[in-house]
Formats: sequence, C-alpha cells, structure tokens
Amino acid sequence: MATGEEPPEPSATERLQVALRHLEMSAAFKGEKVASREMRKHLAWYIRGLRGSARMREVINSASSVDSLRQAITRYLADLSAPC
Repeated sequence: MATGEEPPEPSATERLQVALRHLEMSAAFKGEKVASREMRKHLAWYIRGLRGSARMREVINSASSVDSLRQAITRYLADLSAPC
C-alpha cells in the first residue's frame, strides 16, 4: 500500500485454500450443521469467475455436510490444477 500499487489477484489455488480454511474455521466456531448451510454462499463467492464454477455451485448447493463440501472443494482444486 505504501507504493500505491494494487497487489495481484490471488490465484485459484490461493482462493480455494482460503475457502477450505474458512470452512474449517466456520465448522469449529458454529458447528457442522450451521457451517455447512452458511458456507454455501461464501464458497460460491470464492469460486466466482473460475473455470467450471457454475457446475461447482450445483455441487456446493447439493452438499449436506462440511465433509462433503471439503471433498468437493478439494476435487475442484485438483481439477483446476490439472492441465486442460
């Protein structure tokens, strides 16, 4: 901020790693049931503009537990990291 330059946008990997941490912290603070429901909207924001995000939103919205959300995000991260 001292230079007045904007930092670069976070990569997809960075965004999803933060999303996973947010999910874990939310589950620890609010409990699994509340966290799994509330995190759906937050996870949609984390993946906004990424390749395949529309399909991923469907997966997120059908997830019923923190574990299923964690698995979905981990798979999505692996898919994004794989060469096209």
